[in-house]
Amino acid sequence: MENNTVSFHPHPLYIVSILRKMIFLLLAPLLRSIFSALSGGLNGWLQGAWLDILMVLLFFLCGAVIWYRFVITAGPEGFTVSRGILFRTNTCIPLNKCSCITAIAPFYLKPFHAVRFRVDTPGGNIQKADLALLLHQRSLEKILPLIGSVPLHDHRTKVYTPKNSYVLFLSAITSNSFAGVLMVSAFITQAGNILGAEFADQLYGTFEEATRLLAFGIPPAAAALAYVLFFGWVLAFLFNAARHLNLKVRRNGSLLEITGGLLSPRRYLLSRQNIGFLDIRQTFLTYIFHLSSVFVYSVGYGKYRDELDAIIPYANRRHLKNRLSLLLPEFQLSSRQLSPAKNGLLHLPPLPYSTIALVFALLCAFAGVYTLFPGWSPVIAWGFLFALAPALWYLAVRTIDAFTCGVSYQKHCYTLRYSKGFHLHTVLIMENRISNVFTVQNIFQRVFGRCDLLVFSYTEGVRFHRIRNLPAKEAFSLFNPEKRK
Repeated sequence: MENNTVSFHPHPLYIVSILRKMIFLLLAPLLRSIFSALSGGLNGWLQGAWLDILMVLLFFLCGAVIWYRFVITAGPEGFTVSRGILFRTNTCIPLNKCSCITAIAPFYLKPFHAVRFRVDTPGGNIQKADLALLLHQRSLEKILPLIGSVPLHDHRTKVYTPKNSYVLFLSAITSNSFAGVLMVSAFITQAGNILGAEFADQLYGTFEEATRLLAFGIPPAAAALAYVLFFGWVLAFLFNAARHLNLKVRRNGSLLEITGGLLSPRRYLLSRQNIGFLDIRQTFLTYIFHLSSVFVYSVGYGKYRDELDAIIPYANRRHLKNRLSLLLPEFQLSSRQLSPAKNGLLHLPPLPYSTIALVFALLCAFAGVYTLFPGWSPVIAWGFLFALAPALWYLAVRTIDAFTCGVSYQKHCYTLRYSKGFHLHTVLIMENRISNVFTVQNIFQRVFGRCDLLVFSYTEGVRFHRIRNLPAKEAFSLFNPEKRK
């Protein structure tokens, strides 16, 4: 074996996952035991017990042999995976094709010094990694130097370590109440399955009684909805904070290394040339205070829900450019060259009239329901407020988008500004990471020579960026190298 390569087996716990797929082999001794016990009683079962024990031992021996024949060889050129007993297969994963290498140490595996290790490439499966297995911590420490990672305190790296208060702020603005509600409901459902339906009914009953006591003049149904959303947000916030605390981002040559996590430390090695795009994200409030958060998107990164997708929790305009130039100087943030067409007399970008119409329709619907059912006026009023708040928030974001969206190009990097949902996005994407560009026109846009620009990017799954109401001719020309010159 050469000095610059290392070979190893998966962690012994990997045998458990192997045996789980072969559990059907235990049906034979189980059926034999049941048949012997029913026909010959205890004596009949004891006479053939040695055969059951032998089959169980063979079952575990088979798993151990499969594990032993599973060999991974790592080196500067990439990974070679050999597996199989009768039919041997060899898989080669070149290092320059690896877009993301992940190592996660869940808290429940720490006593065993086990790490979940994943390797993703652009040509792999969208739903799962090209290589995913359990490794011993010692094996991981041997792999990292071979693939270009350097010690955490190496002076050759450029390091950005945000304060944990920044991470908590990011967790607060990105936490989704509905995700937390789904976690709570899943917990209650599983608790009901394990402890019985009565336990789940008691939880629901206790919550119902608590909301009545803490309604403070609000209709109980509205109070219950508010508390469910609030506690869902708190739970999502705690999970996000635990996942992102101790965040550290390093740039080492062509690698971007992201580490973080409180209970389950995570480590990601991203290939710079395979990064799909950067997303500088803002909400309505962070836009007012000129604050932004930066997220990175790459094949294999963000495939699972528990990823560390933010590399800069939040920063003002001046710090944002400094930190981007420190970590990813290739991604150039440029001023708008192409913006929405003006509105003739007003000389303003076209406002989101469809959203304004939606808010107006909501007001009309509330007035109609309020007139038809006056006895339900408190519940209707609070329900209207719950519906109106996100509608006005969305309207505010779309209005800002009408004045700020646009496209620009500088040093092989495009800057796309648009809104989606309740967020404002400024996307930095390299020219060679764009897979396709479309222009879409409705009837009114065709009359005034406008279009919506759709830019598709090389990332995990299908992802596109939509910039609204741009001049049709100029929009497509900006992405044509000959016309751009």
